[in-house]
Amino acid sequence: MKVFITGGTGSLGEALLEHFSTRDVETTVFSRDEVKQGLQKRRYPHTRFILGDCRDSGWLATVMRGQDIVIHAAAYKQVPAAEVNSYQATEVNVFGSIAVARAAVASGVGQVIGVSTDKACAPVNCYGATKMLMEKLFQEAGTWSPTHFNLVRYGNVLGSRGSVVPFFRAQAAKGNILTVTDPNMTRFWLTLQEAKELILDAMCEGESGTILIPKCRASTMAVLAHAIAPRCEIKVIGTRPGEKTHEQLVHSAEAMHTLDIGKYYRTYPATSGISSNLPGGFAYTSDTAIQYTVEELQEIVKDA
Repeated sequence: MKVFITGGTGSLGEALLEHFSTRDVETTVFSRDEVKQGLQKRRYPHTRFILGDCRDSGWLATVMRGQDIVIHAAAYKQVPAAEVNSYQATEVNVFGSIAVARAAVASGVGQVIGVSTDKACAPVNCYGATKMLMEKLFQEAGTWSPTHFNLVRYGNVLGSRGSVVPFFRAQAAKGNILTVTDPNMTRFWLTLQEAKELILDAMCEGESGTILIPKCRASTMAVLAHAIAPRCEIKVIGTRPGEKTHEQLVHSAEAMHTLDIGKYYRTYPATSGISSNLPGGFAYTSDTAIQYTVEELQEIVKDA
């Protein structure tokens, strides 16, 4: 099997490369970061590394030839940055996704998996809006092409690059104060291992157009802060532009075409005609999800 990962130098790409390196899988990393590619090349010498921009559909179509699966993880992901760089966020997250879809179809790729976010569910910020459009574009592409298009949608990955865990740890190392936007703000959490397993399960989806959503647990920011640095004082600095107090992984309108399949929720396109097995008015939100305790998060983040 041949797997092509856009934005493969990130934390998720690293986890997937580690997994595939011990199996009969040929991997290709496609990204713009030559420094990170160089570091990964030392760890995974049998991986193919290609420099490029995900908006370049012509180049993508060339280098995707012969690939079985494309995992599209390339994106601008920081909410505050996207709020003040909406043009570039749209260029990369929306038009880059269109280019990936076109290239995959032109190259005869069997399946494309788009990596989405809880911010795409009832979005209120630019990042979430661009990811919602990616979801819609991929679901539509699955209706007119032989290529299967599937998506995964999840919350925050504990310990990933640019996440709050290394940020809190860096603050704790410098002093005894952690800056928290809102201690009562809740977020969904999952480990990098869980994110990787979600991708692997999505690779087995038999129908095109589905969004696979894990049943993530959540916590307040105060609980996470205490788990990481229990002796530090919390300084509240206020919500940043584009941030929600609580996130959603399934909103009530989507629930009407979503199935509970045990480990995950599987959301279908609104035009699918699927009858939901969820209760009326169902929504999966970070304030009503099962909450982590400080002790549980301490056990999880110690290796993150």
